[in-house]
Amino acid sequence: MFGLISQAGNEEEQKIDESTPWMAAGDGDLKLLQRALSTLGLNAGAQDHNGYSLAHAASSYGHVEVLKWLVTQSECGMFHYEHFNRIRGTLRLNLFCMAER
Repeated sequence: MFGLISQAGNEEEQKIDESTPWMAAGDGDLKLLQRALSTLGLNAGAQDHNGYSLAHAASSYGHVEVLKWLVTQSECGMFHYEHFNRIRGTLRLNLFCMAER
């Protein structure tokens, strides 16, 4: 995966790197996401060089709880109408695909 995680899986042993927030959001690991953002000094609205946001990562894999937390963060920028509609469409499609499995 993206982040470097020890074999033991112990939270204290997990190494945080620049990809960890996206990995955590995509994996639905809210605790790790929050820790990574704090460690790296990023906010919930962070995007990579392609504009891929943490909300994109969470919604791509149907992680509603992570997405809900991201939306509640004032710096997330999720309230921009066009951006929110793209995320909502991605989430809806992925939840549908997951239900079909």
